[in-house]
Amino acid sequence: MEEYVKKLRAQLEEELGKIDPEKSSVKGHDQRVKLIKKAIGTLKSYLKRHPLKNAAEYAYYFKHLAPLFYQPYIYYTKLYNLELTRISSPEESLPLFIEEELKAIDVFYQKNEDFCRYYYMGATFMDEQLFTPGIPEN
Repeated sequence: MEEYVKKLRAQLEEELGKIDPEKSSVKGHDQRVKLIKKAIGTLKSYLKRHPLKNAAEYAYYFKHLAPLFYQPYIYYTKLYNLELTRISSPEESLPLFIEEELKAIDVFYQKNEDFCRYYYMGATFMDEQLFTPGIPEN
C-alpha cells in the first residue's frame, strides 16, 4: 500500500510540475485542484480493490498517507478561492474574505484542540481510536 501511495504521489508531483506558472493563478490553482482530486479518486479506487485489514492499517493510512493528498487539495482549494475573490470582487472585499478565513481556522483549532495537539506532538497511543472510521466520535 505504502509503495503504491508513494508512486501515486510522485506521479501527482510530476503532473503538478507541468502546470505553466505563467498561467493566471486562478486557472493554475484550478488545474492543481482537479489533478489532486483525480489522484484522490485513484487512491479511493485502489482502497476498494485492496481494503485495509485492521485498525492499525486504517490508523496508518489516515494519519500518514491520506494527508499527502488531502493537504495539497485543501491548500490549493483555499488559494483558488482567495485568488478568485481577489480578482473578481471589489478591493475592500479581500481583507474581509481573509478575516473570515482566519476566523474559520481559529474555530477549527479551538473545536479540535485536543486532536491537533495529539497529532502535532506525534503521539501514537490513541491512533486506532482517532484514525479508524466507523466509530461515531472519529
